[in-house]
This record gives sequence, structure tokens and C-alpha cells, in this order.
Amino acid sequence: MWYILLIIFVIWYMSRSTFTMPGVWEASRDFCNEAGIDNFIMFISKDQSGGKYGGYICSAVGDDFLINSPCGLSFTCVERADECQKYRVVFDDLEHDVEDFAAEQTIEYYPLTNKIIMYTDDGVVTAILYKNSIETAKAFAAGSQSETDEFVEEFDAPLDSDSEAND
Repeated sequence: MWYILLIIFVIWYMSRSTFTMPGVWEASRDFCNEAGIDNFIMFISKDQSGGKYGGYICSAVGDDFLINSPCGLSFTCVERADECQKYRVVFDDLEHDVEDFAAEQTIEYYPLTNKIIMYTDDGVVTAILYKNSIETAKAFAAGSQSETDEFVEEFDAPLDSDSEAND
């Protein structure tokens, strides 16, 4: 009988330690309006190599891209709880001209609501993002290519600001 409790504990522990952040993340209309941008999209691949996840970040104002670059993301867990997980993230190889987007930031991840808040060391919020389940499913339906390559191929323009995902 004790082995059943052990199995339940192992399943519970494994479910808590699963990294569920990979996917397509979008800023809400409210955040974009307040920040003076049209969109902010971040993709985190399930593919990882050497502890680094593949990714892509895009932010635009009108037809001008502020950030439009593939990148590597390295996560270090700072604090872990069921309702909020805090990570330090390093964005490697990010090509952009925006000085306000730091290469190292803190992410607060709320798995129950699929929400991410990113901010710099001095507390400036750089993004509030929500997971787009439909686009995540499309991105992870990739064939033999890496998920990041598949996402970049399908991502030829910023998402429409009237998208249902931004409601």
C-alpha cells in the first residue's frame, strides 16, 4: 500500500517540475496601448541544447520592427511556487536596436493563468504576455525542422492587433 503513495508523490513531484513555458506568447491590447507599440510576441521552443531554449521575439510599431530576431533563452529558477514561478532569463544572440530591452531580465510565470511578466533589474516592466494556445499548437506541429525554424517560416508579419488572442 505504501508504494501507491510513493507513486502518487512521484507523479505529483514530476508535474511540479515540468517546464511549461514553451509556446507562443502575446501582449494584450492594453499592454501594447500603454507601451505605445502595436504588438509584442515571444516564442519559446521546446527544443533545447546545453540548457538553452530556441526562441524568437518580435515587437513592432506600425511597419517598423523594434525587435524581430531569433534568440536563445537560458532560464535559471529563482523561486518556485504553484501559483508563480520566478526565473532569471538571458536572451542570447538577440539582434535589436532597442536599448530598453535588456539581455538579462526576470520573468514571473503564472502557470494557472498562462501569464508572463518580464521586467528588468530596476523593475521596469518590458512585457506582460499571455500564451496563445492556437499558435502554440501550430508551432509545435512542426515536422522534421526545429520548432523555431518552423515558427519563423510562418511568421512573416506581426499578428493583427485585432486578433482574438489579444482580447
